[in-house]
Amino acid sequence: NIIVNKQVEIIGSNAVVNGGGDAAFEIREENVKISGFNMSTNTSFVGGALEIYSSDNVEILNNNIETVSNVIGIWICGSNNACSRVNNLDIINNNIKINGVSTGIYADFSSPAHTSWLIQDNKIDSAGVNLELYDVKNVDVNNNTFYGNGNSVSVVYASEFSNISNADFLD
Repeated sequence: NIIVNKQVEIIGSNAVVNGGGDAAFEIREENVKISGFNMSTNTSFVGGALEIYSSDNVEILNNNIETVSNVIGIWICGSNNACSRVNNLDIINNNIKINGVSTGIYADFSSPAHTSWLIQDNKIDSAGVNLELYDVKNVDVNNNTFYGNGNSVSVVYASEFSNISNADFLD
């Protein structure tokens, strides 16, 4: 897996990154842009194909993400797992395919709340939950397409540790 611990822009031009039994990317620094990758996992583990830890000003753009079993597509750490909130996160124009019962994009519980997110133009296919956001305020969720089977859930938006406000969910 690739651990990003410097401020950097990484452009993949359709490069393949297979995390195997771990995340393909772990973002652990602020001001990071990841674009143009084909990310995957091939074994089951607790976590995501792309994981974000206590990092502000992150852009996840134009990627294909595919997981197996119970692995999340994009996992954002919160205070529930000893991380700081994530501010100014853009997740735009990604294709996320979950081959199992899990979540496409998951924001972990956080106090104070994560804030100022844009989730736009993504295609998410999961037999579990497509988009699961806990403790995120000032979030815009626009023009995303959610797929799944008859048992899947499109969106969960809830407050666990923080008061939340200013959420826009648009077609």
